[in-house]
Amino acid sequence: MDLPSGLTPVDGLRPQTEASFAADPNAGLDFRLMADLMPTPCWMANADGYIFWYNRRFYDYTGTTPDQMAGWGWRSIHDPDMLPAVMAKWTGAIERGERFEMTFPLRAADGSFRPFLTRVEPVRNANGTVVRWYGVNSDVSGEVQLETRLSESEAALRAFFETTGIYTAIIDLDPDDFTFVLANRRMARFWGADGVTGRTARDLSGGRLPRSMMPAMHAAHVSGKPTTLEYPFNGPDGDRWFTATLTPMPTGRGGKPRLSIVSLDITARKDAEAALAQALETKDTLLHEVNHRVKNSLQLVTALLSLQAAQAREPALRSSLIEARGRVSVVASMHQRLYSTSAHDRVDLVSYLRELSVESAAAHGSGIALDFTADDELVLPLTIAVPLALVVSELLTNAFKYAFPGAERGTVRVTVHVVDGKVCLIIADDGVGLPPDFNLARAGSLGMKIVRSLTRQVGGTVEIEDNAPGAKFTVCAPTGIVTTPAA
Repeated sequence: MDLPSGLTPVDGLRPQTEASFAADPNAGLDFRLMADLMPTPCWMANADGYIFWYNRRFYDYTGTTPDQMAGWGWRSIHDPDMLPAVMAKWTGAIERGERFEMTFPLRAADGSFRPFLTRVEPVRNANGTVVRWYGVNSDVSGEVQLETRLSESEAALRAFFETTGIYTAIIDLDPDDFTFVLANRRMARFWGADGVTGRTARDLSGGRLPRSMMPAMHAAHVSGKPTTLEYPFNGPDGDRWFTATLTPMPTGRGGKPRLSIVSLDITARKDAEAALAQALETKDTLLHEVNHRVKNSLQLVTALLSLQAAQAREPALRSSLIEARGRVSVVASMHQRLYSTSAHDRVDLVSYLRELSVESAAAHGSGIALDFTADDELVLPLTIAVPLALVVSELLTNAFKYAFPGAERGTVRVTVHVVDGKVCLIIADDGVGLPPDFNLARAGSLGMKIVRSLTRQVGGTVEIEDNAPGAKFTVCAPTGIVTTPAA
């Protein structure tokens, strides 16, 4: 079919105003001729939703005339029961400038109704204002959703292609370059051109293609599957980072491999990742310094308590000061471990408790043996490790001091293991055992009060059993621990 002189297919695809359609019979003629041949009803509306043009298929299906359908006349071919919902959603989409999608029945020329999937795309100007709506009514009575989407109008597809916020293109591959077959405006602007169709990437970039780009593109073609690639690119706007999904397509011109590219600028994300890495490095440095200072401060407190204990004349006061020094030493040594490792907020509880148990046994200077058993290494947060270490210290002190009065032999056993997501600590002895009326909840000693309080703090429990002979304390606490098999 010949087009009027001076009218090109490109001219026909340019949006026309309602007035231009009425004033110039040739305005958008090629677009209208193309649209009239489409098997799918479609239409165009002004920004306020007033429909000023339908294609021939619409009139053929509905059996209506342009005068009947002009503006809001389309309501007459809708199911009255569905019309209020359609009106509410359509007017809402117009008010918000949002894409419209809904399935509803439309009356045919013979009076029957068929379901149609209707999609309406807004077209915006450079200021983001909606200037036109393109609508498509796709008959889905005998089609699957995929077939419906493939039959949507070229206008709706182009509106999506051009208004999407990502870089989109179709390319043909050469051994060390690629040629643009189609690209949206966003992609063209990135390459610093008004249009890139038919141009090669090396021509547009001055040969500055990332090394990883071409191998990844050819790998995507060979695999036949979508491939994701992240790469830096030095474009007209400076260094940027992108992520691109490369999807193989049917072979292009001259048998060349063809791919679609959907690319997103992730420079902001990469900058945020770099800032986060810097912040984490700074945090580690600060935590290292904090642990160093806390360790030094606690060691100073320990020294002061030792000095005070040495000068105390009353045995009870001296004993209390020594016990306080021991408790502070537990926390100080924990921070010493954190300071000497790269894990500034976690500690290997098994390794620490092993040393604590050995030091506690040596401090009491008796012939009581120590048996330490642990199935795994347990890396715990400081907020859990410190309370549990203090609990074990109190129970060890209690066992070494009171379980073997006058005896030269005996054994204190410490067991650390994980059961059902809980870390369990068992301190048992084969000594004289606890008094028959012993009750932890009513125990008045400071040590037992500390055990109760700290166990409660970490959401744990304490169980006391007769070890026949001796006593057995089992402390279990729920925790999100990281376990590593012992070497």
